[in-house]
Amino acid sequence: MCNLGALILLGSLEAVNAGLGDTLGHVQHATLGDAGFGGGVMERTFQAYATLPVNAGELKEQGWVKMQTAKCDPYLGWEWTQGAQVTGDKPIVLYTTEGGQISGIGVQMMGDLPDAQKKWSQKKYSKGWQIDVAFRQGDIMCSGKISEAAIGDTLIVNPSGPQDGKMVVPLIEKEVDGQGWHRGSCFDGMGWHRYLDTAYRNGSMSWQAENVFPVVGMYSGGNINAINFITWNLQQGISGAHQWDPVPSPSRHRLQSTCSS
Repeated sequence: MCNLGALILLGSLEAVNAGLGDTLGHVQHATLGDAGFGGGVMERTFQAYATLPVNAGELKEQGWVKMQTAKCDPYLGWEWTQGAQVTGDKPIVLYTTEGGQISGIGVQMMGDLPDAQKKWSQKKYSKGWQIDVAFRQGDIMCSGKISEAAIGDTLIVNPSGPQDGKMVVPLIEKEVDGQGWHRGSCFDGMGWHRYLDTAYRNGSMSWQAENVFPVVGMYSGGNINAINFITWNLQQGISGAHQWDPVPSPSRHRLQSTCSS
């Protein structure tokens, strides 16, 4: 079992870190294949698990608002927010296909991102950046077709970006080794943390926060089970955790997830 979305501070930064947690199946993990990943359950926020809707019907029932865009986005589908628009205290957006299946997730991060990582995100809002991850690709987004994969069958970061500004997160853990992802710790309730240092891409870490790819893959039993969204800016506030991990922790605690002192 793993979680989706952690805010991380690394390297020489002396600050706090936080996390948005969203599991791709905080239940028995489905075998990858035609059924995709995640079974039929998706959750957020490590140690304060809250389920998320996985289809258009559940989104409507739970009060999410479908954005009235001109047409279906071929890379992400239809965008849903937790109110009239995405806000700092409700930063999560979800996407569905024309057929109503979940097709991706996005998180608005307040504050700036390091220059090296901006290409993986979109400046959709004046106060921050948004990182989107597509769970599907191709004509299923806008054709009305239905897939056997209840949650998805791929993980594409910034799918609408230029070729050098999008990244496919491997679904199988053995594939990340060949792509230079660093293997960190295995935490109960999360799984094996995999980080990509975009300056090295050889399995090692430069320990500079600006080089850390803003999405972390987390694996259980060799399969993807969750992803983390990471940023070096504190996302919680006096009014609450804003759907990130409940309690920020010092940088030295975050380093435990990389298996390094």
